[in-house]
Amino acid sequence: VPSAAGATVDLGGQWFGPQHRRVRALVERLHLLAGETYQAGATLYDLAGRLRHQVFGLPPLPPFALFDLLQLRYRLDWLSRSLPPRARWATATLALDTQSVHEWIERHAWTSAGRQMLRSSLSESFCLEPEHVSLLDVVEQLRQCGSTTGLATAEHWFLPGAPSNSPMGSRMSFLGALHSVKPSRR
Repeated sequence: VPSAAGATVDLGGQWFGPQHRRVRALVERLHLLAGETYQAGATLYDLAGRLRHQVFGLPPLPPFALFDLLQLRYRLDWLSRSLPPRARWATATLALDTQSVHEWIERHAWTSAGRQMLRSSLSESFCLEPEHVSLLDVVEQLRQCGSTTGLATAEHWFLPGAPSNSPMGSRMSFLGALHSVKPSRR
């Protein structure tokens, strides 16, 4: 949304997933309409310059790289479950805030493909490169979403009117498949 100073301001996500029980309850209580995000079709992966299509959940990685990705996700999920819900900033958890998630990935990943896949999914979820996100922020988000899988499904529903203030306005659609993207010529 454009601000009075001429800057564009992101007012936050308008998507929410099955694990966001309190948001869903609020949407129901306020009688807001929520639409399902279009989810049919395949996911397209660029793996080392080769495009791969995948219809189900796990990325098409070589077996050991897939095992690596799963062990990284398991470790993050374990950290999120061990985070005290009401004591996020307790002394014991502050150590998680002194490192980026990039540093954590570098320390725990076994394969470059597993490392890159986790980096890519976290970059997409946080709209930042892992170098710029603290491990504590990631773990807290995972705790709120329930798991790395919960984070990946957080865009199940959206509030149809939420993007109406965007400069793209009516040119945006969330109810169908994406067929093309045209770069602007600014």
